Amino acid sequence: MNLYDFKDQISSRIIDRGYDYWLEGRVMIESEHESTYRFIAEGSERYGVSVTLTGIDIDDSSCDCPYTKGHCKHEVAA
Repeated sequence: MNLYDFKDQISSRIIDRGYDYWLEGRVMIESEHESTYRFIAEGSERYGVSVTLTGIDIDDSSCDCPYTKGHCKHEVAA
């Protein structure tokens, strides 16, 4: 998965909700170390999001929200 095709691999509902979060400014970068970026996402609570990149490839992403069916809206927003 990469920065250009992740939308093809995540449900459109999650993409739309993540995009709304991004537009509303609900995700802020907390830190960056080498190729790992940590974000805070403001939802019903504050959630931590981590994304690791190699160039345009998304090597890993995670969120500590309770969503368990794949990538969440917070990851998409980040």
